[in-house]
Amino acid sequence: EDEVRQASSEALVQVAKLLRAPDLGRHVLTRVLQLAHDDEREDLRMNAAWLLNELAPHLGNDLCRQFLVPEIVSLSEDPAMRVRRQTAWNMHHLCRISQHLDGAGGRVLSAFHQLSQDDSHRVRRACAEALSEISKAVGNEEQTTKVMDIFHRLYEDSQRNVREGLMGGLGQFIATLEPGRIQPELVLAFTALASAMKGDTADGDLQQKCAFQFPA
Repeated sequence: EDEVRQASSEALVQVAKLLRAPDLGRHVLTRVLQLAHDDEREDLRMNAAWLLNELAPHLGNDLCRQFLVPEIVSLSEDPAMRVRRQTAWNMHHLCRISQHLDGAGGRVLSAFHQLSQDDSHRVRRACAEALSEISKAVGNEEQTTKVMDIFHRLYEDSQRNVREGLMGGLGQFIATLEPGRIQPELVLAFTALASAMKGDTADGDLQQKCAFQFPA
């Protein structure tokens, strides 16, 4: 069932690229909102989070401002941990678009900021893994302030798996920053992956990721 749902969701995104603007709200967005509001099944709300993000580049500014941004913010506050985690993984397109929408700018980034402080370490790890995509989606000012604030908080997280999620994508994160905005501690943290992480024993998987990301 999950594979069928994912395949149909991917097909819906492709169809959205071909529809006229008036048809997008009536035939595509309506269905996604039904999924997002299904209080009985968290798997459908998870599916809605993915769709909201993937459809954002195709639905236009008006629909994004009126429907997509409020819905993704609502899903970020869902009582189900799996829904919040899925939302954290799927905010970057909407974060980029919302930066340019009157009345919506910053709402998605603020929601992601809240998720990075979630009580569940699984949600915080999802934020750590998604941070490089979020960084690419925002402007230089947000990178310097909010995004770096999120990075430092996750870097100091008490849960090892959260820190590992962050360190696993550190090279990609650094590559999203303007050269003049790369703080020395980021470079030191990246090079330290070659031997250890935050004083722990060397992690082979992290070392391998460090090697693959070095060209970035």
